[in-house]
Amino acid sequence: MTERYANKRVLLRRGGQFRKATMEDVGIGGVCPTCCHLLIRVYDGDPDDPNPDPRRFRNRCYTCEPECDS
Repeated sequence: MTERYANKRVLLRRGGQFRKATMEDVGIGGVCPTCCHLLIRVYDGDPDDPNPDPRRFRNRCYTCEPECDS
């Protein structure tokens, strides 16, 4: 039987490592080619939809595409 932590997760094997975090893990989609600011993943569909469509996600630069024209 395998050993487990108190939270029921399996103990790591000797020498095991976690994967390094990437920008996509925290919702950053890259760098804007125009202004060199970070691109953020946004959803252009209905926010109240219980099953979001993955095709409606896109990378958005808030510097080049501000939310309002003020």
